[in-house]
Amino acid sequence: LGVVFEAPHRLYCHLTRNKCTEETYNTEGMSVWVEKPLHGLEWNLEQDNTLLSGLVFWLAFVLLVAINLVEVMVMHWTAVAVVFVAAVMVAQNQAQGKKEKKFW
Repeated sequence: LGVVFEAPHRLYCHLTRNKCTEETYNTEGMSVWVEKPLHGLEWNLEQDNTLLSGLVFWLAFVLLVAINLVEVMVMHWTAVAVVFVAAVMVAQNQAQGKKEKKFW
């Protein structure tokens, strides 16, 4: 979970560049960017209302996945470009294959 919780921090540091020169850690050596979401997750799991707890969990999950996708697009844009070009080529190839089948 630490890797997922660290994604907003990595994105923030990448976009602000000079803001992350001094990192802070707790007594266990855990980054504050990981510690706070972990405490939130632990709190959520301790709640009695299963429906609300599940809803909060899935909303947080979707948010973190979205942040991870933005992080990949910002920090690894060349890989995203390669995947995009490959997807376009596959789509064009499939579309061309369907056109050829219509005439036969």
